[in-house]
Amino acid sequence: MAAFILAAYGYVAYLLFSTLGPDSFSPEVSTLLIAVFWPKVILMSGGAVAFIALAIRDWHGNVHRMLLLKLLDTQQKESVRDESVD
Repeated sequence: MAAFILAAYGYVAYLLFSTLGPDSFSPEVSTLLIAVFWPKVILMSGGAVAFIALAIRDWHGNVHRMLLLKLLDTQQKESVRDESVD
């Protein structure tokens, strides 16, 4: 998802800066285009970088979640063992 977002908004940024120029739009229109599209590019790129950072951080799994799942599994085994004794 993050790679797609980076590619899509990288293309939007490329189109934005390649179409801006004194011969294509007036300065007012160029300013409006930058004001509308550039914040979206920055926000979506920041979100994509955050998703990539989460993926790198949890590449081998979330340690807290693994420990809680092991604890739950142990508790369930003990409760099944206690029920079979009764």
